[in-house]
Amino acid sequence: MASLADWERGSHAADGFDYPTYRRGSGTGIVVIHESPWLTSEVVDPVVIAPVVAQPAVPLPIGRRRAADLNLSASDLEAVRSRVDAGCPVLGVRYRDDWITGTRFETLRSYLGDGFIAVELEGHGHATLTDHQHPDAVDAVVTFFRNRLLAPS
Repeated sequence: MASLADWERGSHAADGFDYPTYRRGSGTGIVVIHESPWLTSEVVDPVVIAPVVAQPAVPLPIGRRRAADLNLSASDLEAVRSRVDAGCPVLGVRYRDDWITGTRFETLRSYLGDGFIAVELEGHGHATLTDHQHPDAVDAVVTFFRNRLLAPS
């Protein structure tokens, strides 16, 4: 059974979807923010240097297993961990009391250790960067992008 991450990568390729790219020194990076944990699978692609997971909400956290589910295959999870170990951290933002994110941040901490940078905001909102935008979330993402994407001076 294919993971949601496999479907997403195939869907983007079939639709000709192109992520915005940014220059970093002699390389490039892609930045994707969405509400699904499978974004983490984008880290498998070596061109991704600034991955952000914002309020991961899929699959619905019904039951302990689904609440922790990152929807990554074992090989994708190992590839993500390898990229993180090689110096590509993952930033995550969520409201601490947003029930729909389940326990995915705990799962990410468990798998990625210090390579997972969590920004957990007080409150019950959901869309940290849009509808329920929180300035601390926006600042964290902008700072992360600057640190990861701008060429050293």
